Amino acid sequence: MRILFLITTLMSALFIGGCKAAPPSPIGQIVQTTTGPVKGLTEDFGISYRGIPYAASTAGEMRWTLPKPRANWSKPFDASAFGAACPQDKGGKDDWIMDEDCLVINVYTPKGTTDVSNLPVLLWYHGGGLRGGRGDVDGAALASKGMVVVSLNYRLGRLGFMDWAGWNKDDVRNFGMADMVAGLDWVQDNIGSFGGDKDNVTIAGHSAGGMAVQLMMVAPDARGKFARAMSHAGYSTWPCPPAMNPSAQMRTRMKYSSLENLKKQSVDSLVGQTPHFILPYIGGSDLPLQPAEYFKSGEQARVPYMSGGNSYDGAGVLFGAGFSVENYLEVWAAHGDKIKALYAEDFAVNDGQAAQRLFGDHRYIQAARLTTREMKNVNQPGYLFYFAQTNEGQPGAYHGQEMGQAWGRDETPLQTYWLCFIKTGTPNCDDSLADWTAYNKADDNWMVFTHDAPDMQSGVLREKLDLIEGVEGLVWP
Repeated sequence: MRILFLITTLMSALFIGGCKAAPPSPIGQIVQTTTGPVKGLTEDFGISYRGIPYAASTAGEMRWTLPKPRANWSKPFDASAFGAACPQDKGGKDDWIMDEDCLVINVYTPKGTTDVSNLPVLLWYHGGGLRGGRGDVDGAALASKGMVVVSLNYRLGRLGFMDWAGWNKDDVRNFGMADMVAGLDWVQDNIGSFGGDKDNVTIAGHSAGGMAVQLMMVAPDARGKFARAMSHAGYSTWPCPPAMNPSAQMRTRMKYSSLENLKKQSVDSLVGQTPHFILPYIGGSDLPLQPAEYFKSGEQARVPYMSGGNSYDGAGVLFGAGFSVENYLEVWAAHGDKIKALYAEDFAVNDGQAAQRLFGDHRYIQAARLTTREMKNVNQPGYLFYFAQTNEGQPGAYHGQEMGQAWGRDETPLQTYWLCFIKTGTPNCDDSLADWTAYNKADDNWMVFTHDAPDMQSGVLREKLDLIEGVEGLVWP
């Protein structure tokens, strides 16, 4: 018996020693992805990897087709610079290189990250009205606070969102939306190699990026690929069109023209505007119904959700969307007396201020309230905010004004709530800040950000938003 005990003890020691886990490996400049190695850039905060191709997008072949897997590469891909921006005629900077081969993703990892860190992941969708912008955010500050930050490009304008009468109803209309899903797939397949946790992904975005988040909330192909969502100034309650219906000649020209020739054509032929702005198309297999209808019927993703907007969110955006003060107010003519009463303080200044305030509430704030309210349908918390922190001389917080606080190096109350939500699924993990309770319709409770400490308030804009939400069938000029 004694001999048997000694043999058993020896075998146990050998087994434990032989199966001892290897120490975690630090994330280095070169990381292996499913398509090949990528070489990043060492920076003060950690390592950045920019411009990694996440899907194939060959000019010509890529137009109005689903994103394809990239061909594998063997030599380390140089990920030290942002890739080309997707073609656009609005929002691009003069020094941007634009190319149809633009489906690239960027990753920021903090110092000390290892292959078993399992850090929370933030996936950012950029704004720009679905017709401009690119995913070249500076992820250094947030990455340094304990997460892996990811951003990406997606196809824009008519290259990203295209439809015409006669397409099969089962066809996809919104190729930019398909790109967004492909980016999520890449994160699921690869983020572990960068020290991220694929089961702890938060999707977030502002403006068109906020709309992108709301689209991912209702996209069947995105289900199970993110754990929570944050939509700043999304506008998924704005009615999406059923068809563009260009001529056969225009379709042929758009399909086979070079990018340079397309840029010389009329703006509506490729990457320009509808009469107002680019929107996703409904009726295809990817988005059969209006996005808001999915929230109302409880068909959105079952994840914690945060949404909100700013107190003067329509500043400038009204005009960028193709409206004038006069024709936008004309849209509301049938409700003119109520609008003038509810926005009396703005009308007392001038019609322009009133129109921009109303536009911001109409396009952004109302969408935030509706989508957050309807999270009750899937038994998930919805956290609603109103950012009203203004600078001297401003009538309110402009479109995107809160983004500097969210992404900055100095921690602000807004950023603290962000960090808590990204890491834990609730904004409440810092006892120094007011508890942010999930929205319920009876209390109509919002977290309000001013120059004072943020606090919960009830009934923010209730009369205005009730009027806006109750009006259907607005006719655009």
